[in-house]
Amino acid sequence: MVLSWQIVQFQLKETFAIAYGNYTHREALIVTLEMNGSKGYGECTSIDYYHISLADFDVILTQIKSKIESQNIVYPTDFYNFLLPLELPSFLRSALDCAYWDLFGKLEKRVFWN
Repeated sequence: MVLSWQIVQFQLKETFAIAYGNYTHREALIVTLEMNGSKGYGECTSIDYYHISLADFDVILTQIKSKIESQNIVYPTDFYNFLLPLELPSFLRSALDCAYWDLFGKLEKRVFWN
């Protein structure tokens, strides 16, 4: 399994206004897990008022890349249990979990929601 990621910026259609400020765009971390030509995707966004820094996530992913890539394909709940001891921030763990579910479904020739 190959892990890759990128940080992208999405322009919002309309300004998103909340008590913490007005937002015209969002930065997102897109994680990709790939095996046998299939790719699974997950994402999380930078949220300053929750102190979620995608730059921090970039460092963490670099540190755990080899651990992720050495994993065999198992049922997604087992992969999630593998992630727990890594003590990842919950938003990053969620992005990896979604990417894995997506990849697993594609390898099994099943749609993500199924």
